[in-house]
Parts: sequence; C-alpha cells; structure tokens
Amino acid sequence: MKLTLYIFLLLFSLQLQAQINLDSIVVLRKNQPQNAIIEIDKLLFSKRTADSLIPYLHKESGYAYQNLNDIDKAITLLEKAKNGFNPKTQAEQLMNVEIQLSNNFSRLNKQSEAIQYGNKALQRAEELKNKELVVKANDNMSYVYFKLGQLDKAISYLQVSKAYHLEHNNQAELSVNYNNLAILYRNKGDLQRCISYNQKSLAINRKLKDMASVAKSYNNLGIVYNQLNNTEKATSYFTKAISLNDSLKINNSNPLISLARLQHQQNDLQDEEKTLLKALELEEKTGRLDMQKSLYQSLLNNSLEQNNPLIAKSYQSIIERIDAELALRQKEENLQLIDTHKQLLENELKWREQQQRTMTYQWIALSVFLLALAFGIYFYQRQSKKDLVRQKERALLENKVLRSQMNPHFIFNALTAIQNTVMNKNPLDAASYIAKFAKLIRQNFDFVQKEWISLEEDLDALQNYMETQKFRFNHSFEYDILVQTQEAPGNLNIPPMLLQPFVENAIEHGLKKSDKPGKIVISVNQENEKCLHFTIEDNGKGYTPTSDNKLHATQIIKERLKIHNPSDATSFKIQSLGKNKGTRVAFSLSLKS
Repeated sequence: MKLTLYIFLLLFSLQLQAQINLDSIVVLRKNQPQNAIIEIDKLLFSKRTADSLIPYLHKESGYAYQNLNDIDKAITLLEKAKNGFNPKTQAEQLMNVEIQLSNNFSRLNKQSEAIQYGNKALQRAEELKNKELVVKANDNMSYVYFKLGQLDKAISYLQVSKAYHLEHNNQAELSVNYNNLAILYRNKGDLQRCISYNQKSLAINRKLKDMASVAKSYNNLGIVYNQLNNTEKATSYFTKAISLNDSLKINNSNPLISLARLQHQQNDLQDEEKTLLKALELEEKTGRLDMQKSLYQSLLNNSLEQNNPLIAKSYQSIIERIDAELALRQKEENLQLIDTHKQLLENELKWREQQQRTMTYQWIALSVFLLALAFGIYFYQRQSKKDLVRQKERALLENKVLRSQMNPHFIFNALTAIQNTVMNKNPLDAASYIAKFAKLIRQNFDFVQKEWISLEEDLDALQNYMETQKFRFNHSFEYDILVQTQEAPGNLNIPPMLLQPFVENAIEHGLKKSDKPGKIVISVNQENEKCLHFTIEDNGKGYTPTSDNKLHATQIIKERLKIHNPSDATSFKIQSLGKNKGTRVAFSLSLKS
C-alpha cells in the first residue's frame, strides 16, 4: 500500500513539474524568445521529459521562432507539433497550431498552404461547436485573404465575427473587429466606410475608458483624413493622439510620425524636424534601434531639404553607428545560440558515454552464452561513440568557422572607408556601398543559420564582399568570377562561405603590399553531375607557408572538406606561381545528392 502511494505521488510530482516548466516557458517565450528556445532544447534533450509534453514544446519553440521572425524554422516546428497532437483529444491545440501555420504561410506569401491550413482550422472549430474558436478561425481567414488581396472575401469573414461579438456584447473584441474592418475598407479605397468603422471603434474605446486605444483610434482617423486631403482634421486627430499619449505617459511614436509626414507634405520642414525629434526622444526610451534608425533617416532627409549638410553628416554618422550596433547585436545573439547548442551537444555526449559504460559493466556480468550478443552491442556502441565524437568535432569546427567568417578589422575598415566618402561629399557612392555592406552583413548572419546554401547565393555574397574590399582599397585591384556549370547555380547546393577566406587571403596577403594593379580570378566548373571544381588565382606576391600554431582559414576549409567528403580534402592544392607572380588555390567539392 505504501509503495503504491509512493509511486502515485512520484508520478503526480513529475506531471506537476512538467506543467510548471511549460508555464514558465510560455512566459519566457513572450518576453525572451531566444532564451525560451534554449530552455526548450534542454527539455527536448532530457530523457526525463514525458512524450506527452513533446508536441507542446515544439509548439512553444515554433512560437518563439515566430517572435524572432524566423518563419521557416517556426513552420518546421509547428508542423512537428501538429503531427504530435491527438486530433480527437487535443483538437483545440491542433486548431491553434493550424491557425499559426496558416498565418505564417501567409507571411511567406504561400497562399495555397495558408488557405489549406486556415480551412482545416475553421472546419475543426465548427466540429467542436465552439463559437469562440469559430470566430478566431474566421479572423485568421480574413487575414489570409487580406494578404492575398481579396478584400471582399476578407471583409465577409470579419462580418461573421462582428455578428458574434454583437450578439454576445463583447465590446473590447468588437472594437478590434471594427478597427480591422476599417483597415480593409481603407485598403479597398472606401474611405467613408473606413471612417465610419474607426468612429465606432473610438466610441467603444471611450465607453470602456481604454484611453490607450482611444489614442490609437485618433491616429487611425488622422491617417484617413490625410488621405482625403483634409489636413485640418488630420492634424487635429494626430494632435489629440499625441496629447493623450503624453498624459498617459505612453511611449508611442506613431502619431508623431504620422504628423511629421503630414508636415512634410505641406513643406513645413521646421515643424517636421521638431516633431521627428520628439518621436526620436520617445524611441530612445524604448530602446528600439530599428525605429531610431528610421527616424534619423527622416531627419537626415529633412536636413538636406533645409540645406543643412553639416547636420545631415552628423545624422549619417549616427545611422552608421546604429547599423554597426544592430549587426554586432545580431552576431552576439547568433554566437550565444551556437555556444549554447554546443554545450547541449557536449552534455548529450557525456550522458551517452555514461550510459555506454553502465551497459558495458552490465554485460560483463552476464553468462557466457550471451557473450556474442554482448560483443555485438559493444561494437554498435563503439561506432555510435565515434559518430558522436565526429558530431562534436563538427560543432567545434563550425563554431570556429562562424567566428572567423566576418573579420572585425574588415568591418571597422569598411565603415571607416564609407565614412571618409561621406566626409568627402560623395553621398551617392557612400549610399551605394552602405547598401552593399549592409547586404553583406545580412548575408553573413543568414548563412550562420544554414548548413547548405545555393552556389548562386554564395557567389552573390562573395561579389558583395569583393566590391566592399575594392571600395576599401580604392579600386586597386580587379576581379573576375567565371562560372561554367551544367545546372543553374541556384540549383547547386554547397556549404556556405567556402571561397571567401581564400579571397580574403589573396587581398590581405597577396595584393595588399603589391605595387602593381591587382587581379583575382575565381573559376567554378562543374566537371560532372557529382562534382564542382573551384580555382582562386591572384597575381600578388606569392604564397609562403607559415609554421605558427594558430588555426588558419586554409586549415579550417580543409577540415570542412574532409568532414564533407574525405576525397574532397585530398583534392585541395595551394601553389605559389613564383615570387611576385601570385598564388593559385584549387579544390573539388562533391555535390549533395
């Protein structure tokens, strides 16, 4: 009897602990999605996590990636959650996941999948005979058809929700519904109906004394009246929204930005500047760097129109600093995530090794007739251990590769070169290279998340890198990228950033100290349907092997080729063409089948 009671209490405490973990993850996911992902991964790795909890963890992880705008990853995890929920006993959970999948496919403009999942969710809600869920599914279908551009159909789904909220006197939900209908009618061009629904939403918000929503309604009405060229009413509503937000101490810059746009339309540049600065003051309190950058860009344009080039230069410098800080934050977040997953892999390896030792000791104690079976399991475990060690080596190597992909000195020097161009009054050149440099940074962080990219993507990033380096070195070298493949480069997948380290070596160690005009030629040839051949050749000072103990890019690439396919590593050749005649690097890559 005591044993039975003990087992019951143990199972109950485990179930309670699992619920506590899940509840804390939901809170963490809403506020710190990246940390939530780390905690979820720990639970997924843990062998003590109940199978019934797995689909909930996949769902929350999908929501977290959704909050981080990694929609592809979110869809992958939500589909895992969908496959884990029982359609009979967990229909409501399944419906919520299907709504989120529909929403995410809409954001990717994959409307067929969005409609398919949206209809499934609506059908499931109707089968449950739960009107609140039916309304939720209708609201989602309205969003899907809004993204598709079918506004009449989007309005029809919201009308169903409106009827339900009117019947049940759901005032807060009805206000949101009216506001969404106003947005649809505004996109449709029916501005009078748009104003009507905005006024209805405003009336409900006043009745509910939801003054924050009242301020939003004022801003929405101001936008519509501005579209109708009624600047007097538009200004009045924007001013009301700003005043109400100030009294409520709400840091919402939207009404200020709307007013600044109206002032710009009226060519009232001084008032526009004051309004933008006030909006900037609010955004500095929120710490949203993306909004601050947008406002500084508007201030830069304003100062140019007011013929204040010195002020414009100062704004440009601030924008560049914000870009650098955003890039640094993203890189730090990516490296933190990589380090965490590396730690999880090492913990998993230790757990497996401990399990192996335990099982080995158990088998030693068995009788002789099980010896053959024990040897079989031993060799299987030994092979598993090799695979895990190889995975650990891969994770460590990839971590080193990711840390070496974007040299901090290169980032600093490129920004300095762009800054000098701005100071030399070449804003068009500066703007062009800022765009290329920003795209290069974005590509680098995108590639961190991927094991494979297309040859076309890799060459595009390489071209951005070389253009930035040309700009940095005052166009002291030229380059050619020669591609001859049987298939389109967009259909050929390779590991990311294979060529960039060699191009960097060619520039930094081959051409940088050369007196003659530099030249780099990158050749990509598809020898057959299973293999690509790469050649990087420069006319610099030549190649001299180093004998220090540092891990160089050449060694890293050779190890990556070895992990990919041992025969690829043997194809790697680096050859000096003679003193001051250059260097040639060549290697082959087996294509992923």
